Amino acid sequence: MAEPEIKKLLGEFEKVKEEITRLVGDFPEESRTKIIFDKWSLKDVTAHLSNWMVHDIDCLEKLKKGVEPYWEPSTEEFNRKGIEARKNNTWEEVYGELVRAGNRLTEIYNTLPENLWDKPIWKGYGLTARKFLLQDIDHWSKEHVEELKRKLELEKSDTVTQE
Repeated sequence: MAEPEIKKLLGEFEKVKEEITRLVGDFPEESRTKIIFDKWSLKDVTAHLSNWMVHDIDCLEKLKKGVEPYWEPSTEEFNRKGIEARKNNTWEEVYGELVRAGNRLTEIYNTLPENLWDKPIWKGYGLTARKFLLQDIDHWSKEHVEELKRKLELEKSDTVTQE
């Protein structure tokens, strides 16, 4: 059974994950591939989120097995490769991966043994499953949710204006 703080964090994670999934799904179809996030489209942002969830899933599965995962030396390069790998996927494939990866990551967090929550994932680095979870909640809620909300409002108002 997870400790009370972990249970609370898992609830927060589930809420922010569901909010991101809903926001991404609420964008008008014509907005999905146009560049509206600096240099990224909604499809790119969705691929970016999935790529990081797949990464976290791999790291946590390896933690469970007692194996040290690969350390990504460049966040920027990791982001670029993750988006590039999904460039030719359809919207349905990219969005579907977001949903599946989010569900799988939630499942892994919910079944992580208590003794692994504070065990370092990599030797020499202080990252643990607890810190991963905290970072995901913080980063997604403060950056992605807020940005998705702003852009969704703009896109919906542009769609109404064009009609």
